[in-house]
Amino acid sequence: EGLLEDILDAYRGRVVALEAEVLREPSLPLAHVEGAIEDDRRVLHVLHALVRKIESKGLFGGPLLDFLWASAAGYAGMGSVYECLWSVVSSAGQVFANQLVGWMVYGRLLDPHGDFFIGRGWDHQPAWEPGTALYGVNIDNFSVGLDAAVAQREWQSVFFLRPEEVPQAVLSLETAKKVLFVGKAVRVLIRSKRWLPSAMGGQDVAEVLEGSLDPPEVQEEVDALRSCFDAKSPVHVVERSVERIRASAALQLRQLVVEEASLARHLLALKGFYLLGYGDFYQTFLEEAHSLLSHRPPPHAEVALAHGPWAAAMGELETALEASDVGRATPAHSASSSKRWRKLANRFEMRFVPNQFELQSFNDCARQVKLVGMARLAGGTAELGLGQGDGTSGVGSAAQSAMLWLATRQRVARSFGHSFSFQLHAPALGSTTVAEYGCRFAWCCQHRWAPSDLQRWKHLSGVGILGFDGDGRSSSNLAGSRGLDKTMPCPVWTSLGECLAVEVSFSVIPSAGPGDPMGEITLAAYVCHPGLGDDSSRRHGAEGAKGARLPLVHKLAMGTVSLAAPRGKVHTVRLEYASSHKLLQIFFGIESTEPVCTAEVDFSEVLSLDLGSAHLGLCLLPLDHRHRLARSPGDAAGAAGSAAGGGEARYSSRDRPVSITSWAHDVVSGPDSEESPGRRTAEESFGLDAWFSSMELSYRVPWPLPLVITQSCMERYNRLFKLLLAFRHVHLELQGAELPRGELLAWALRSELSYFVSQVLMYFQQDVIESAHRKLLRTVEASKDFDLVVCAHEEFLATVTAHCFLRSPELHDALMAALRIAALFCRLATAPVPAPPAPSSGRAAMRTTTTLGTRGAELRRLQAEFTSTVRSVLRMMSSMHRLGMHSHLSQLLLRLDYNGYFSGETVD
Repeated sequence: EGLLEDILDAYRGRVVALEAEVLREPSLPLAHVEGAIEDDRRVLHVLHALVRKIESKGLFGGPLLDFLWASAAGYAGMGSVYECLWSVVSSAGQVFANQLVGWMVYGRLLDPHGDFFIGRGWDHQPAWEPGTALYGVNIDNFSVGLDAAVAQREWQSVFFLRPEEVPQAVLSLETAKKVLFVGKAVRVLIRSKRWLPSAMGGQDVAEVLEGSLDPPEVQEEVDALRSCFDAKSPVHVVERSVERIRASAALQLRQLVVEEASLARHLLALKGFYLLGYGDFYQTFLEEAHSLLSHRPPPHAEVALAHGPWAAAMGELETALEASDVGRATPAHSASSSKRWRKLANRFEMRFVPNQFELQSFNDCARQVKLVGMARLAGGTAELGLGQGDGTSGVGSAAQSAMLWLATRQRVARSFGHSFSFQLHAPALGSTTVAEYGCRFAWCCQHRWAPSDLQRWKHLSGVGILGFDGDGRSSSNLAGSRGLDKTMPCPVWTSLGECLAVEVSFSVIPSAGPGDPMGEITLAAYVCHPGLGDDSSRRHGAEGAKGARLPLVHKLAMGTVSLAAPRGKVHTVRLEYASSHKLLQIFFGIESTEPVCTAEVDFSEVLSLDLGSAHLGLCLLPLDHRHRLARSPGDAAGAAGSAAGGGEARYSSRDRPVSITSWAHDVVSGPDSEESPGRRTAEESFGLDAWFSSMELSYRVPWPLPLVITQSCMERYNRLFKLLLAFRHVHLELQGAELPRGELLAWALRSELSYFVSQVLMYFQQDVIESAHRKLLRTVEASKDFDLVVCAHEEFLATVTAHCFLRSPELHDALMAALRIAALFCRLATAPVPAPPAPSSGRAAMRTTTTLGTRGAELRRLQAEFTSTVRSVLRMMSSMHRLGMHSHLSQLLLRLDYNGYFSGETVD
């Protein structure tokens, strides 16, 4: 608009000058006047048509710049018209160039109207609005450091490319991707005091990395970008400047990640723990876990693994490190090195995340759930809020909050089905205390607080609430942390900080006649984390201040159902999540086919999960509680909700206790899952699959290493870890199996099993992992660019994943079938063999003979099944080798069947 006004002002000036000329010389012919304004007439005619087209098409941002560029190109060689149109292009391009400079040089997204091709995540306030925050930290305040979780979220999901807004006349899509990378990299480098160091009061210019841009050179690129539309080829200028800035940022980011953060040391630790390079460590772990792994996984399997076998193996590792320190020539250096490795090893934790659980009742479930506040197990149910509504003993006090949490994490990043049934405690018959009653509780999914920590809430006398400290980190000491906000009247699920919740509000209006009362059920999905708020609740300061504001929440979906609500009826809520479509459907009723509401949500994006898993719980809250809803741009209702919500809400006589009668969760294997879909058999709940399909390692990746070692990478490391640990476990079991001296068939079968398992394991670890990891370390060491480091690590994981047959479902299933046969053999081998009976005991001799015969038949069946499985494996491997799919496969084929024994091709 400003440029058009300038053009019109210039036209008006020429008209005024022409008018003065005519007044001075009235005899001037009309042709002179027409000729004087002919160029302006053509220009204004073209501009008028141009403006009408822009208005009719609703163009803005990149498409607008493309349209202006094409329009100007259509009038090339037409003198004043082309010059005017190119000035329009230059004016629009100047805005675009300023946005490029702000993003690539200063890490700022200057886009108040959504014109730029870089966007921000939906769940964060726009940068131009005050109080932009993520996990309670203003991410655009570069003077404030971010912890690893916040920084990783910003890098991975806050900023994204909008291909439809890329001005294709100026930028290619590949260059636009470089622009996105540069801006994110610059934000990381600014916080680490590495970007334009001399201008920021950091390093001297002489200390700038060779190959990176110093401030004067960066200023040259800034000037080139801002004047690119004055050059003969703006496209060439933009692409050259983008590439030069990208190369400089990538070089400094590589220095930060590889050199300062010691990436190679962490890659070695990942190789040791995930890819089983620490053989002695895992031998100790598996030996200590032998008795545990021979039974069905208990409800406390993760605790049993972590505090038993894992702790024993860690203790032996520390002893070995201390012993190695003693024998070194430089004790000071060795002590510091040992300390670093010990600190690094403590970042690894054992996880056991089952694919399903089902609590048909809460009898004998004390070790499977954690109770917080006014919650208890009684009569086969879990009661929440017992004692509410009686009008005595603290009605309205925060102590009546109640929570029920599963003791173990559950997978939520993959598709799952979830259900829980509840029963409302109705008032006593004939009671006239309330005309309307009900309950309100929420199904919660979060990972920032362990249920065992939440249990300490009951020691806070009903006044404490979880929170975050000033740096955006969760408070670890609940009882005395400065992150505790004691101003809220009653703890509700929003107190957890980061949480996704599905609320169930059940209101019952008693019937005046003999019929059943009517109930209204409202189901709503919300997501909450401090990043949605303006941090005002933490700025009140005074402990116990009145009018404290609740955290902001974002409402994802809501629906209401009305139905008859007879006393004592059990109701069921079902959740179905499809990770491929990012849809959460919420159903009411065990047989309902139509969802009450549907929310578009990606659990991995809105929550900071641990290997795709989170803690699940049910949390009570008052019927009168009102959330402060996050305001979206142009959302007047959200703004009103935000302003009106957040007042004090206490439990009243209308709030009734609720009993949870059943609870279930089941991860769905399907095409959207990385795990190969398989059949769920009895063996999956007992034995090899029951343990090794759910056993995982968690690694707390320190910042800035998540730029390379992402959550996706950790999931692939865990798939490899499960496979290798299962092979190592079966190999040790076969070696330790004690067989009767005269049972030749058992000895022969064990030899076959041991040979096959050991050769495949050696192929995985030596031919595949060791060679690929050496190549990875060499590439990282020789790299001069951050992108090369990321590509090398991705290539390593892709190579190892493919060569360990995780991308060949049929071959992978056949190998796991061979492992199951070996595990069954070990179980059969360890079973007691009956002793020879006394000569006078004929009946005992007959029983012994029958038992030995059954044992022999089972061994022959296992041998036949194993031979068939191995032949199937060899056929698939041979086919893959002929197609040239794996370079090292010929070595494995030669080792497994060098004399044709397994394939049956031996020649006598």
